Amino acid sequence: MRTSPPEGDGDDGDGDGDEEEKAEEQEGEGAGGDERRDEKGPRRPRRRPRPAALRLAVLNFPHNPTGCTLASAALLERALALCLDKGALHVLSDEMYRGLQRSGGCGCGCSSRDGDGDGDDDRGGKEASPRSLPTAAALAASRPAFAAEGRRERVVSLGGLSKWGGAPGLRVGWLATKDRALLGSVGSLRDHTTICNSAPSEALALAAMGSPGAAERLRARGRAIVNGNVAAARSFFERSNADFFEFYAPEASTTCLPRLRTESAGMSVEELCRRAREKAGVLLLPWSAFGGFGGGALGKKGPPGPPAWIEGRFRLGLGRRDLPAALEALGKLLEKVRGEGKGPLL
Repeated sequence: MRTSPPEGDGDDGDGDGDEEEKAEEQEGEGAGGDERRDEKGPRRPRRRPRPAALRLAVLNFPHNPTGCTLASAALLERALALCLDKGALHVLSDEMYRGLQRSGGCGCGCSSRDGDGDGDDDRGGKEASPRSLPTAAALAASRPAFAAEGRRERVVSLGGLSKWGGAPGLRVGWLATKDRALLGSVGSLRDHTTICNSAPSEALALAAMGSPGAAERLRARGRAIVNGNVAAARSFFERSNADFFEFYAPEASTTCLPRLRTESAGMSVEELCRRAREKAGVLLLPWSAFGGFGGGALGKKGPPGPPAWIEGRFRLGLGRRDLPAALEALGKLLEKVRGEGKGPLL
């Protein structure tokens, strides 16, 4: 067992370690130096941390929770290429909401309806829906920009039946990629954890998707539910409670991110969500629960604070048929809030 560093590997040796330190000292002194000082005088500069390798970049379109998506496959191609150019070992494209594109676009105007013809021609009811994006894995496999060795294999698509299929209880999903080594590793991990899907779930998934046109019927059903709930939510937020809320319809998802006018409502969005759960039995999720803004649920590192666009927002689900009843219960709670007249409840 080695108890001391070999010659040239430690700070006291004569090898590459000292040469590296000398180079760093010269660089720091020549640049004006980020030197640490104490009572004894200047000390050597701090070592600058080297950037870690970007192991995984994650794209999420259609996006949860905003409900926004990219306007065209060309933008998706640019996003994938940018991630790979930045050195990502793999790009995971979360496409759980793919197939729920709505007509008319989202309320925030973040994307247009001008596609480039690469998506599926999804049709729901009498009206053609906007074209959905292709899967990232299929796009990478077909575009010359990803023909360089290894680039196509580094793109992975994630899909499943939980969102667009309206079957979250089945817990059936999939990965699509040309990286056979990665699929082998995932399969090995699966062997040591859940081993396999439940047989009833697989049978029901095959029954739901096995017949011709079955998947599209599920997508059309999902879009019909979301469109009906968007209409109900728009009426609730924009007509009945516009003094308290700003509503943004999703473009391609079962979730949206309305904003509470906190000054008008006299409460924070966290307080609204707490009271909605406790007093009305309605589950809303405040923006702060997503973390990642100046030290949240995703870790302590991050930007100094949340961007202005997300403050006051909360996630609302639009994928269940009982949303009108939930909005009615929330409306009764808001009537009580208006009647309190107690000022801010922060």
